[in-house]
Amino acid sequence: MTSHCRAHAYGSRNAYAASSVPVVAELSQVTRTTPDTTKRHASARGQFTLRHGDDAAPVTLGVVGEHHLTNALAAAALALSAGVGFATVTEGLNGASLVSGSRMEVTERPDGVTVINDAFNASPESVDAALRSLATIAAATRPTVAVLGEMRELGTTAPALHARIGRRVADLGIDTPITVGGHHAELMATAARDAGSAQVTHVETKDQVLALLTEGLRGRDVVLIKGANSAALFETAAALATGH
Repeated sequence: MTSHCRAHAYGSRNAYAASSVPVVAELSQVTRTTPDTTKRHASARGQFTLRHGDDAAPVTLGVVGEHHLTNALAAAALALSAGVGFATVTEGLNGASLVSGSRMEVTERPDGVTVINDAFNASPESVDAALRSLATIAAATRPTVAVLGEMRELGTTAPALHARIGRRVADLGIDTPITVGGHHAELMATAARDAGSAQVTHVETKDQVLALLTEGLRGRDVVLIKGANSAALFETAAALATGH
């Protein structure tokens, strides 16, 4: 099985669907690459066994987020179908790292707070993936904070999709959700409360977020910062990561 993950894809959802389907169909025909022993790594890095023909090798991705598993499989399928050696492919996957900031960028502060900066952009898929990674890293033993800005370019589906994210926050048991922005952010907050989240806070600006977290964070907290690029929450994340 080979697929491509939309969690970190950009552009409109319709444009993505139109452009990606032929690629996925082609890859499914040229190689068989399966994550048959997929499991969660303590740092939310995906682990799996890569298989192709008679070759098999373990892979632990160097990037954070379970959703990168399908991205890794797509990259492996492309490389293998182009004639790249199996050993070279597995070495590349194990050594993969971030090439730009604010995309599942994890910082461990000296005071014990973990900051996950995934604020480069946001879509329903990427927010869900980031929330799952937050829960994985916290491992039900550390307090979780999710700072969620509004998502953009969703058209008429925006209200329903923001409400869905709010419910997802509650489903995952995120301790302290903070929504940032206007009406759609309020919808996330309301949906989270209605679904059982007790400590939901809504603010209108990123400056208010920084003020809240500067006072409220304690050692062992795991904080996710996620939102549309236009919200510039990556600035908030950078300030939190350095503790300034």
